[in-house]
Amino acid sequence: MAVLKRILSGEFINPDTLLGAIFYALLFIVLAWLGARSLDLALTSLKDGLLDRTTARFLRRMGLTFNWCWL
Repeated sequence: MAVLKRILSGEFINPDTLLGAIFYALLFIVLAWLGARSLDLALTSLKDGLLDRTTARFLRRMGLTFNWCWL
């Protein structure tokens, strides 16, 4: 019951608490994974038609680096 009370009071949004820190860590990991996955899917579909393999690999690595540094 105490955990439910903490969640309903909004404690999980406060990054000063352990629950809030875990919440934000999971949120940023999921966002970074989704960004990396969408970049990979977009470049894979472009590699067959518009981009050559070297350009696609460069853009993928640059995008992943930007994604992990930004998030």
